[in-house]
Amino acid sequence: MMAVTPSKEGNHMGHMLLLVDDDPNTLAGLRRALHGEPYHVMATTSPYEALEILRFKPVDVVLADEGMPNMSGTQFLVKVRERNPDTVRMMLTGKATLDIAIQAINEAGITHFFTKPCNTMELGFAIRHAMRQKDLMVAARRLLHEVRRQSAAIERMRFDHPELSRVELDQDGALVLEDAPGGYEELMKAIETQLGADPKP
Repeated sequence: MMAVTPSKEGNHMGHMLLLVDDDPNTLAGLRRALHGEPYHVMATTSPYEALEILRFKPVDVVLADEGMPNMSGTQFLVKVRERNPDTVRMMLTGKATLDIAIQAINEAGITHFFTKPCNTMELGFAIRHAMRQKDLMVAARRLLHEVRRQSAAIERMRFDHPELSRVELDQDGALVLEDAPGGYEELMKAIETQLGADPKP
């Protein structure tokens, strides 16, 4: 069983929550409780189908039941961790024990552990917070990539033009040249071309 609840128009259309529980009534209740949240909601009663969904859709958060037949929630979330490490993993269970919680944290790397029946307000807050944190992580990763790209480009310029004593970026990202030789305009074009290209591995 798999169903999709579209997010409200104008909200974060790119965000996705995947619910996994072998009890259709639990899924229906969760979907009702999360109705109107600023993200898509997908739900399935099969962890195997959930893994297929994760192969093709960019899921931000997975909330899985522990007590599912054939594959426990921990076993499922361990696979999610291996295959989709950036997907935030949460657990929901009707039989909460310290051993289950410790195993899920250590093996599956879950961030939240909820017991049935859970507080849906706390659940909604935790999911929104997880999505915001993931957005920040992605933005930081992109910024780091850009900084490394620009640094590599500048190092190539220093190697290709040893006559330059200094080629750097200021705090606003603008080029700073000191002791630039003649042919300044041609040199600037060359530098801009380097900064616009991806660094070679």
